[in-house]
Amino acid sequence: MKQALPFLLFACAYASSAWSQCAPGIPGAGNPGCIPPTAPNSPYSQGSDSGASGIQSVGPQPVWEETWGAFAMDDVTGEAGTVENRQSRSEAERLAVETCARGGGVKCEVIFAFHNQCAALTQKINGGGLNWDTGESTGVAEQRALSACRGTCQVIYSKCTVPRRVY
Repeated sequence: MKQALPFLLFACAYASSAWSQCAPGIPGAGNPGCIPPTAPNSPYSQGSDSGASGIQSVGPQPVWEETWGAFAMDDVTGEAGTVENRQSRSEAERLAVETCARGGGVKCEVIFAFHNQCAALTQKINGGGLNWDTGESTGVAEQRALSACRGTCQVIYSKCTVPRRVY
């Protein structure tokens, strides 16, 4: 047993150094985590060629295009026209009036326009005044429009227009 003790001590010491060796091609001296030299946090990193100190570019920021929606209505006939996701307010309003007229409206006028959000329109169940509002979701817009209504109302329009990523 006494003769085996030195052998066991030698084997344990050798095994611990074998476990701490890095993979081939990755320097181990001063690199306890065996981080590859090409990694920016490696002790052997030479930095980037552009001179940036470890900051990597994530590319250009996205470019967003606003979009518009509109609601037009003829008060006499009750005909309505709606559009969403148009490039400008004027385009959305023009198309909403055209849609209303195509449906039979004679004197269609824009009731409201909205952009990059949701809108809802409510009306009293027995007819009467309109209420509209906007919000970050159709649910929020509907709740706001219903809250503005004095009496029993119903949602007659609820849509969203969201920004479009162009780059």
